Amino acid sequence: MESTLERLNNHFTQFTEAFYSKFTPDDDHATFSNIQQLAQYAEANINSGDEITAISSIMRNKKLIAGNINSKAIIRITGFLLDAYEKRVADNIFKKARQESDPSLVSNTQFEFAKYHFSKNEWQETINIIGKIANDLPEKEYQHALFMEGMSYQKLLHHREALSIYQKVTESSEYYPVTRINMAVSDFRQGWWTDAHAIILNLLKTPTVSENTDFKDRLNTMLGYSFLQLEYYRNSRDAFRNVSLNSQYTNKALLGIALDAAYQADYTGAINAAEMLKNSGRNSLEKDEAYLLLPYFHEKAGQYSVATAGYNQAIVYYEARLHSLSTYNRQDIDFYIKILDSKQPDRFTIHDEGIDLEDRLPRSYFGQLHLINQYRAKVPPMQSDALTTRLRQLTAEYAELMKSETDAILAERVQYITDYMNQARYGIARLYDNSRANTDITK
Repeated sequence: MESTLERLNNHFTQFTEAFYSKFTPDDDHATFSNIQQLAQYAEANINSGDEITAISSIMRNKKLIAGNINSKAIIRITGFLLDAYEKRVADNIFKKARQESDPSLVSNTQFEFAKYHFSKNEWQETINIIGKIANDLPEKEYQHALFMEGMSYQKLLHHREALSIYQKVTESSEYYPVTRINMAVSDFRQGWWTDAHAIILNLLKTPTVSENTDFKDRLNTMLGYSFLQLEYYRNSRDAFRNVSLNSQYTNKALLGIALDAAYQADYTGAINAAEMLKNSGRNSLEKDEAYLLLPYFHEKAGQYSVATAGYNQAIVYYEARLHSLSTYNRQDIDFYIKILDSKQPDRFTIHDEGIDLEDRLPRSYFGQLHLINQYRAKVPPMQSDALTTRLRQLTAEYAELMKSETDAILAERVQYITDYMNQARYGIARLYDNSRANTDITK
């Protein structure tokens, strides 16, 4: 994966070098009397959704930048370049700033590089930079740096170091809720259940979280499954019941309620929750599992004929799901190129199959996709066959990676559903053997 992403990044850089060497923007004659004007102009274009014109204006004013290397505007300009993944240009500016600017400006410019590496999931690079500059940053940037540093340690499985960093994030910080969630996750993984529960329960009481339904649902889902694992079934059901309907966490909560009820031998409650889950909308693994759990709950309730019918229905459902999934992974590259154009290429559907790539690919991949779509609008008027061909190839490469990751997700679902189907077949066999054994006893 890393080599593929690195190759894509290199090809992206090679394309943009060729592009900016030939690109002539509409404002080619725009001039700036000082570097603040340049920074403001670039920022205005970025805010209007035209990063390319912003970057072009910076590249056409390298002398102005070099002559004002001590200006605070250097920080913003470097950030604009790195947000557009123009690291080679940002490196040149930073090299001069490091030689001639004051330490505070250098540290704040390095912070932009930390954000760049963080977006690429380059965790150690992020840690290396922040460890040197954190104390030189203004409070807002300092809090952001703590979040990135803690997350980077956590991604590297250095949980104690991550917790130590997260503890420094203040309650007034915008990063406080997410760092507290990360602390809870870290505590769960180390078996510190009480600490994790305390963090979640305290978060649920904070105004910023209580007003955010999606965030509350996430916390209650985490809480529910942690209680379920500890066999605190009543507490678990209460947490799951606090998850709102029509949430992205609803199906997970319904599955949790069904399992809690079953562990409490409340098979009526388990059946009701599994029925709701089975009849939910878009496909999900929780919904798939409900088709297996429902007949199992009927079996445990002594409703053997209903259970047998349910297992048979599950097998038919799983066969249909496997057939559908086998067609979904035959989507051609043109399908994924269309997804690249969408407003949310990290989350999309193939028919009714939800695909979420957010945790499978770094933010830099989607950031570069956003820019590629802008290049696709800028290149045709330039009438350059070479650039058109390179951009078409680059777009196809990004689409290929999206297809590869999507196919991997679909393959995982095929494996899960195949396992569910085998368990349903085993359920029928088990019921048949039990019925024969009972018949032999009565003879």
